[in-house]
Amino acid sequence: MFEPVLSWINSYVETPNPKTEFHFDLNYFNTSSAKQLFKIITSLTVLEDKAIIYWHYEKLDEDMLASGERFEKITSVPFRYVAS
Repeated sequence: MFEPVLSWINSYVETPNPKTEFHFDLNYFNTSSAKQLFKIITSLTVLEDKAIIYWHYEKLDEDMLASGERFEKITSVPFRYVAS
């Protein structure tokens, strides 16, 4: 399920646009999905200052916000948090 996304990212980072926005807008994810999200986020680290990750979450969903903050700690790509 995640392999097409990872494959696309691996190709994209070879010749990226000058600026890349990557949006995560999830209602829920489990432990297995978290491992795949980790792979996606770490694959974006090669873009560093050329990329930004937008982590969307429901205003009252502190767990989803905390998950984004944990992922942010493992990468050099800056996160922006979008509450809805």
